Amino acid sequence: MHLSDFVQQLVNGLAYGAIIALIALGYTMVYGVLQLINFAHSDIFMVGAYIAYYAGRHIYTGSPVLTLALVFIVAMAGCSLLGLFIERFAYRPLRTSPRLNSLITAIGVSFLLEYGGQIVLGADIKTFPPILPEGRHQWYGCICTILHVIVTVTHPVLMLARGF
Repeated sequence: MHLSDFVQQLVNGLAYGAIIALIALGYTMVYGVLQLINFAHSDIFMVGAYIAYYAGRHIYTGSPVLTLALVFIVAMAGCSLLGLFIERFAYRPLRTSPRLNSLITAIGVSFLLEYGGQIVLGADIKTFPPILPEGRHQWYGCICTILHVIVTVTHPVLMLARGF
């Protein structure tokens, strides 16, 4: 293994670890508010990725930054509506029931989103549309893209904002 391979895996690991940490932050925030382990949280994240994928294919303003902002807004609005729907019709009716009922319902909602997504959207690989310019920089033999930078910079900002 060369040093460049190590640095590439380090960059990839930091970016993917930041995404996983943000999902975990969402889990803790939901648990802190609802006292419920929402197993469907990461599935809502998946639905948001699909919403962003389809929005990115149909929205183009001429400005990559504005297009990206609109895609984010559409994905966040879609996830918010889905979360409100799930809370209103799946979790709220169970607030006074034993916690096990809510836990089983959360697992059921997770399965519904996962397998429903496979049925409706398919399980094939989808390539995200190029919204931002392709920025690849070589650094000690590893390739660092603009997405690596965005995720790695956004992660600590959101983690610190959660503390306030």
